Amino acid sequence: MTILIEKHQQELKDHRDSQNKDRLYQATLKEVNSNKPIELPVAFEVQELKMKHDNWLLDEQMKMITKELKEFINDK
Repeated sequence: MTILIEKHQQELKDHRDSQNKDRLYQATLKEVNSNKPIELPVAFEVQELKMKHDNWLLDEQMKMITKELKEFINDK
């Protein structure tokens, strides 16, 4: 008799777990299908802008160094 009760409890647990998994799956489908743009936290946006600015500064420095090298080579 105890084996049947344990089996019944296990089946009930499995059934509840499968229902929860299905609910989670449906919830993730709604999120994926909503096609809303992902809103990044402000810290990520600030970091991205800082990286773009640093890259721009590096590019400007490289242009300046290239120009000075060309002038130096042309002078000699």
